[in-house]
Amino acid sequence: MAPDELKELKTQGGQEQLDKGFIRPSSSPWGCPALFVEKKDQGGKRLCVDYRPLNANKYPLPHIDILFDRLGGATVFSKIDLRSGTIKLRSEKKTYRRPLSPRVMGFMSILSCPSV
Repeated sequence: MAPDELKELKTQGGQEQLDKGFIRPSSSPWGCPALFVEKKDQGGKRLCVDYRPLNANKYPLPHIDILFDRLGGATVFSKIDLRSGTIKLRSEKKTYRRPLSPRVMGFMSILSCPSV
């Protein structure tokens, strides 16, 4: 893909996510690279964010019994995006500043979990 085509794709994809409320402009010091990959079945491109720099900080999971105790009575509301085939979960406000992806449109904060 030519650089001009890629720039246009980033701008269009970013504007669509901005319009849907999945991202917002941000001035956070955090950032991860964003890239496009080919979709296997449908053709076209899918925006992916490389979170490996954030994943360098590893924390052990609690024992499964402790996790089940914490989940008692919890309710999770999710929404499926049938157009792109991904599940979107809203992030907590305190995490809005964390995962960012620098793009043509500037730094954007992701307001929902990208793909679960």
